[in-house]
Amino acid sequence: AFAARRLSAPSTAVSGRVEDHLAAALPADVVVINPPRAGVDARVTEVLEAARPAPHAVIYVSCDPATLARDLARMPSYRIRDAIAFDMFPQTAHVETVCELVPEAA
Repeated sequence: AFAARRLSAPSTAVSGRVEDHLAAALPADVVVINPPRAGVDARVTEVLEAARPAPHAVIYVSCDPATLARDLARMPSYRIRDAIAFDMFPQTAHVETVCELVPEAA
């Protein structure tokens, strides 16, 4: 509720497991996902792939390059428009990556 009040555009902030809430929250202009190191449940990528209309953007924040690659491979109808990596875990294989995904047709 706090985030929704702070944003100037009409918005809905949902707290909880994304696989439990995403389908009910669509359609949406933008979806922000910040999963644990294990990545997102396959149900999440299935819902995003089937969403019509598709979100204009999916912001995917990941701390594990391997699960990021796996999850993005499950979403072939989206492409990476932009990505940036942050080395927040020095001397480990984990890199915090923020990807802006857009529908392939965009």
